[in-house]
Amino acid sequence: MRTSRKLVPASVYMLADHLDGALAAAEDLIKTGSFWPEGSAVEPAIAGTQRFAVTRLRRHELSLVTHILQARKYADDLARETSLFRGSAHLFSSALLELVEIGEDFEREALCEFHAGTDIVGFLRERGLLASDEAGALPCEPLSIGDSFLIAGKMPLGIVLDLVSEFLEALDLHYELYPDPSSEADHDGDIGHAA
Repeated sequence: MRTSRKLVPASVYMLADHLDGALAAAEDLIKTGSFWPEGSAVEPAIAGTQRFAVTRLRRHELSLVTHILQARKYADDLARETSLFRGSAHLFSSALLELVEIGEDFEREALCEFHAGTDIVGFLRERGLLASDEAGALPCEPLSIGDSFLIAGKMPLGIVLDLVSEFLEALDLHYELYPDPSSEADHDGDIGHAA
C-alpha cells in the first residue's frame, strides 16, 4: 500500500537523495576506469594522465562514501520516525558501519597519499585493481572497475550498491518517490478531456 505524498517524512526525501547520489557516484567511479591511459608510465604524459585518473577515481570514491554516510544518518532518523522501515534502516546502517571508520580517515589519507609522494601502485592494489603478487608496473590499458572494487580497500562495491539500491527501491515502492511519468500524463489528459 502506497503512502500519500503529503505524509512522507522529510527524512525520506533526504535519504533517497543521498542514496541516489551514492548510485551516481558509483556510476562515475566505474566509468573512471575507461579513462586510464594506454601506454607506459615511463612516458611523462602517460604518468601525468595516470595520476589524474587516480585522483579522479579517489574523488568519486570519496563522493560515494560521503553520500552513504549522510544516508546512514537519515536512515537512523527514519527508523526513529516510523516503525515500518526500522528493520531496513538498522540493517542498512549496520551493514555499512565499516564505511564510517573509512569516512573519518579518508581526508587525512588523501593528504598523505597525494601530497607526500603518491603510491599509485599501492592505491590500485588496495582497491583490488592490481593483484598483490603482480609486479610494480602500472597497467597499460583501461582499468576494469566493477563489483569487486574495494572501497578504501575494505568493502566490495557490489555489496554496497546492492544495499543502496534495495533500500532506495523499498522507499520508492512505499512512498512513490519516483512516479511513472506516463501515468501522470494520462491523468492530466483525463482532466483536459473533462474540461
